Amino acid sequence: MALIWDILTSENKVIELGRVLTGTVPRNDITIIHMFPYNMHKEMLVLEETSTDEMGAFLVNTPVELQTITSIIIGGDATKVLILPSGIIITHDGQLYSNRDNTANAQNSSVLAVSFQILICGNNNPNSKQQQMEVVASVHAVLGATILKIKEALSCSNL
Repeated sequence: MALIWDILTSENKVIELGRVLTGTVPRNDITIIHMFPYNMHKEMLVLEETSTDEMGAFLVNTPVELQTITSIIIGGDATKVLILPSGIIITHDGQLYSNRDNTANAQNSSVLAVSFQILICGNNNPNSKQQQMEVVASVHAVLGATILKIKEALSCSNL
């Protein structure tokens, strides 16, 4: 997720504001991260949830404008907030369990799923179609580069 994180932060200052445990495992939590300045007009928070259990692990994050969080805290309607989470999940593929009695044939293999949600706005402008295709190409490049970084980090770049 480092590449996604790099894109979200755009070399901005990042400060962890708080951490809320979501269970009994200390690493299972929701972290509130403040990024500023996100751009000239907005300050941005990132909500990031991490969890690990016997099924696997996941990391999900979503940017949310500070103004939006503030409005919710003072009683605004949280159901109107647009949340576009992105993240990864790593889980067992079942191979190890099917070969548990024969450790010589047991394999440590996992399934990695990566998910991105990105809002693309368009209109009936003829240039809009071209802009959307450029965004799709950009997303494809980000996704490909992110998967390569994950494979390198897990030492499975030959797959």
